[in-house]
Order: sequence, then C-alpha cells, then structure tokens
Amino acid sequence: MAADSRNISYAGLGRYSTFGLREEWMTSFLSLGEDYLRNNTLGPRQKTVLNEYLRDAGFIERNRKSTELCDVVRFGYSLGSLSVLSVWAIIWTNLCHNSGIFLWWANQPPGNYTRESMLQELRQTDKRERTLTNITNSLISTLQYTPIGKDLRQGEVIKSGRSRIVQKIGHPKLNLVEVIYAFYMFARKHEMFSISIEDMEPYVESPQKIFCITSAELADVLGSSKSEKLFKVTWTNDKVYLDLDEGLNEVDVLKMCISTGGG
Repeated sequence: MAADSRNISYAGLGRYSTFGLREEWMTSFLSLGEDYLRNNTLGPRQKTVLNEYLRDAGFIERNRKSTELCDVVRFGYSLGSLSVLSVWAIIWTNLCHNSGIFLWWANQPPGNYTRESMLQELRQTDKRERTLTNITNSLISTLQYTPIGKDLRQGEVIKSGRSRIVQKIGHPKLNLVEVIYAFYMFARKHEMFSISIEDMEPYVESPQKIFCITSAELADVLGSSKSEKLFKVTWTNDKVYLDLDEGLNEVDVLKMCISTGGG
C-alpha cells in the first residue's frame, strides 16, 4: 500500500534543488568532519544542498556544528565497529524521518518505477511541476549515487535506453545496529516503548516501511541477539512484542552497540 499523504509532511519539498546526495560527499565528511564543510571543491549550490542533507541525516545543526550522532557515527566508523552499510542505514533512517520526499519513497511498494511514474504519484501531493521535477531528480540521484539504492535495496537505478528505471526490491539483510536504531527512532517519535512489531508496521515511519522489510524479518534479527539491555522481546502465537528502555534514545543505543561490537 502506498503512503497516505495526510500522514507525511511535504514542507520544504524543493530544498535539495536538483541535487541528490553523493556517497563521496559523505565519505569525505565522515573522514574530515566540519573541516570538509569549510574546505571542499563543491560549487555554492552544492555546498548549500550538502548542508541540507547533513541536517536531515542528523549529522549537523543549523550552525553547521556536528551533532552527538555525527560524533558517535564517525567514531564507530573509524574503529570499524560500524560498517559502511550500517552508516548508510542510519543516514537513510534519519532522512526518512526528516524529509518528506524520502519518507514518501519509503512508503511506495516494491516494483519498477520510471521518472514519469514517480512524478505522476507526486502530483497528488504538490502541483508545482518544477519543484516536483527537481525533487524527483534528487531522489533518483540519491538512490543511484549512494549505497541506499543498490546495497540497501531501496531502489537500484538501471539505465534503459535514454531513460532510467528504479527497481525497488527491499528486504535488505540488516543487522542489530541498523534495526535497533530504527526501532528507537520510531519509539521516541511516537512515545511508544512497548508495542508489537506487527502493530508498528502501518505507521509511515515504521522500520518496516523505511527498509521495505517484513515484521518477521525484523523479529528474526532481534531474536538472534542477546542484547537484553537494549530491548526485551516476547513471542506469542500471533505477535512479537517489543519492550524498549524509555530512558534511552537512538544515540544511546548506538553507543552501546558500538561498545559491545554490535550487540
């Protein structure tokens, strides 16, 4: 089922202009931190867009200072405790929570999409054709030039003649760090710390929607973990109940996962 537009905010829909996020931008930022924002070869518009992406990814504040999340991710990444894919799963989770266009895409079902079919769907949310064209280009470029598309399976971009087809497959193989981070993001947003995984699924920001994955697949990841400090899972005949620690947030659990080698 596609997203219910009434549950998604499309404010600031065109703030990325025509630019998608680039893997090399994030690689440089993870290595250099704030220095990369002051010293890079990007054009003026690209610099502005990069700041927008970093804010939506939860990595910088509006004053361009690094957030606690950024510091933790950079630390874990430098140690090798966070894989490249885990970093991008965290980025993707935050983008879906903070940007309407990515949340919209997360709620589209698996399938093959052309640029025109995406535009057709988006016209139901906004009538500004130029804005919709730009943001569709940004979405496709982000999927094409970051691991979000192919490696996280949220939309591999394949050339077909002069056009491009986006194949959304979903069902990535996630690890505990990626899953528990997404669960805590959801829990803090909705103030739901005790809920069945199945009841969570219909929400537009649910981990199931964000990663295009089933509740059973998520439950399997939790079931194979022994990190009882982060959560408790109760299995019943028809549902899997998840109890999270209300005193923790997504950054706290990320720190704990890094310190224990991924839980």
